[in-house]
Amino acid sequence: MDTPSKTTADYRIIRKVTLVGGLVDAVLAVGKLVGGFASQSQALIADGIHSISDLVTDLLVIVAARHASHEADSEHPYGHGRIQAIATAILAVSLAVIALSIAWDAITRLKGDADLLSPGWMAVLIAAVSVIAKEAVYQYTNKTAKALNSSLLRANAWHSRTDALSSIIVMVGVLGVMLGFPWADAVGAVGVGLIILYAAFKIGREAIDELIDTGLDENTLALM
Repeated sequence: MDTPSKTTADYRIIRKVTLVGGLVDAVLAVGKLVGGFASQSQALIADGIHSISDLVTDLLVIVAARHASHEADSEHPYGHGRIQAIATAILAVSLAVIALSIAWDAITRLKGDADLLSPGWMAVLIAAVSVIAKEAVYQYTNKTAKALNSSLLRANAWHSRTDALSSIIVMVGVLGVMLGFPWADAVGAVGVGLIILYAAFKIGREAIDELIDTGLDENTLALM
C-alpha cells in the first residue's frame, strides 16, 4: 500500500481542523445575526458578518490547501506551496473590505444619519458564548498551524482570534448601552471593524513576505 506524501497528509489535517472551525463559524454566524437583529445590537450584527467571513475563509483555506498539496511537476518544479500565500493575501483583502464597511456604517450612526440601536442581555450572552468558542478554535487551529508550519492555517487561526476579540468589544458596547450610554454599541461596532482591519494588515504582510521571499534569513540568502 502506498504511503501518502507529507503534503497530502498535511492537507488532510488542515481540512479536518478547518471543518471543525467552519462548523463553529456557521453556528455562531446564525446565532449572532438572529440575536443581533432580535436584540437590536449593531455591534453583534457586525460580529455576525465577521463570522460569515470566517466561514468563507474556511472554505478558501480548504481549497487552497488542496491545491498546495499537489506534488511538484514540470510546470511547478517547486511545488504549489505559494498558492497558500496567494490565498492568504486574498483573505487579507476581503477582511479589510469587511472591516471598512462595518466601521463606516457605525460611524454613520454615530454622526446621527441613522438611529442608534438599544441592545439587551441576549446580545451579551451570545457574545460571551462566541468568545469562548472562538478562542477554543484559535488555540486548536494555531497549535496545528505551528506543527505543520502552515502560514495559511496560521492566518485562519488569527481570523478566529480576531472574532473572539471582537465579541469582547460587543459585550462591552452592549453593557455600555444598558448602563445609559446609547452610543456605546455603535462605538463597539467601530472597534470590531478596527480589529478586523488590523488582522487583515498582519495577515497580508505575512503573505506578501512569503511571496517575495523576504522571510529568508541572511545565511539562507548567502547560499542561493
